[in-house]
Amino acid sequence: MCTNTPGSFSCGACPSGYTGDGYTGCVDINECSGGAQCLPHSTCQNTDGNYACVCGNGWEGDGKVGCTDIDECERGTHDCAARATCTNTPGSFSCACPAGLIDTFGNGRECQGVRASAGGSLHNCVVTTGGRLYCWGSNQFGQLGLGDISNRNRAVRVGTNSDWSAVSGGGSHTCGLRGSGELYCWGGNTLGQVGDSTTTDRSTPTRVGTATNWSKISAGDNHACGLRNGGELYCWGSNGYGQLGDGGFVTRTAPRRIAAAFADWTAIFSGGRHTCALRAGALYCWGYNGSGELGDGTNMDHYTPQPVGTNTDWTQVALGTFHTCGLRAGGELYCWGYNGEGELGIGNLVTQPSPTRVGADSDWSVVRSGAAFVCGLRAGQLYCWGSNYSKVFGDDVDNVRKTPTQMGSLTNYSAVAPGGYHTCSVRDELLSCWGLNTDGELADGTFLTRSTPTLVVF
Repeated sequence: MCTNTPGSFSCGACPSGYTGDGYTGCVDINECSGGAQCLPHSTCQNTDGNYACVCGNGWEGDGKVGCTDIDECERGTHDCAARATCTNTPGSFSCACPAGLIDTFGNGRECQGVRASAGGSLHNCVVTTGGRLYCWGSNQFGQLGLGDISNRNRAVRVGTNSDWSAVSGGGSHTCGLRGSGELYCWGGNTLGQVGDSTTTDRSTPTRVGTATNWSKISAGDNHACGLRNGGELYCWGSNGYGQLGDGGFVTRTAPRRIAAAFADWTAIFSGGRHTCALRAGALYCWGYNGSGELGDGTNMDHYTPQPVGTNTDWTQVALGTFHTCGLRAGGELYCWGYNGEGELGIGNLVTQPSPTRVGADSDWSVVRSGAAFVCGLRAGQLYCWGSNYSKVFGDDVDNVRKTPTQMGSLTNYSAVAPGGYHTCSVRDELLSCWGLNTDGELADGTFLTRSTPTLVVF
């Protein structure tokens, strides 16, 4: 500050925050370097003639007075995934995906649900909404694809690819499709069911041929069938009952074209010892028919595709060990074949060699079959019938159900995937399983059989 005096002037002391001689110049004091005190969670920043205490990320206020934690969860300023749980922490927050969803990055920023689920005899696999593949349960033959033969009681990711589009579980093998149209199979291969032209078990996904136009895959007990984009049908593996449909009984270790005269197959379904497929809504079945599971009104095995009636509005089919069920376009459900444990859901235990209507409902949207039981969806509700061995119906009553029985009162089911003696279902992209768990089929971290749906642990 300059002050006039008679015949001269004077320069006063430098103002607060500065040092030096007012005649030669005032220099800013760096209070931060000089030990200025800021309260916790703030940092000192020098300013012209002063300093500021700036609260750090996740905090707000004046660091000279005190910093207050910002609750990002309450304010909605977090970046947790839509279905993740946000938890406030001092100066930050954490995100966690709910049980039953996959935490893509381990930080709750992306939670993947289940897009496709496939039940094998004693194992299970799923494809997530992000294209990842997970498997668990029995792994005696390498059917989990993890490079070993150890069982898993939690869902384990198979490889690192994120372009899986479909998966199907068989008796001791598994097959899946990747987005490029490539087909892979793995697991038990003593009957050629892996399709790699050998009979050597494979414990990791093994490419089947070189084709890149596979569109559908279905694994049976010891065989498999698939469709290519042009509508061509191929089968391989065990053929003791003609389940490959090539007119003979010879086991095939590589995909073999079936019914070459047709290239308009639209869906394929493999069962215990028989197979079914759709062409323009018409249903064809072949293989073992000792219990009438082919639906042609006889008990004669067939070694080539045979039409099931004359209807052309079939939309999907589900094959068990010795029975078959199918849906028609109007939402009507039909079942046929062995019925000793109520698998047909028709109110009795009488085996039927032809499609028989199940009840009078016309709103069935999904039907899937286990070894000796069947489950289906109606208006988002889950129903099951047949054998309740190992509590596959979600209760402790060990008996047969002769008609479709609703499983609880929940709705919004989008998929169901019965296995040999266990069941898994998808509801709001959350996967739950119940039933036999001696090999870890339920993926709940235990080997305890469950009578109620339990969320899968990823």
